Amino acid sequence: MTRAAPQYWLEGPVKRVRGDPHAISCRLMQRLERLDARVLVVAQQSGPNEVEHNEIDHVLGCARASGIDTRSLFPAFADLAATEPERYAGFFEAT
Repeated sequence: MTRAAPQYWLEGPVKRVRGDPHAISCRLMQRLERLDARVLVVAQQSGPNEVEHNEIDHVLGCARASGIDTRSLFPAFADLAATEPERYAGFFEAT
């Protein structure tokens, strides 16, 4: 994502909200479900050492409960990290 439109992905648009992130995620999934379009929610890691499984599982669960298709890239990335660590690291920019 940082190769295509890096300013968009790295700098904005961002709107910070306060409240329970799980409840907010579920409300967003409910709003997405009301769109007259097919929606797919894809979960991927935001960094090479970040593991957000509880949060991701919750968001994907809310999406599924709203009838939205979901995919998680965590298993594929875990396999890649175990078998080809250099290639895996190439998916993330060094910070």
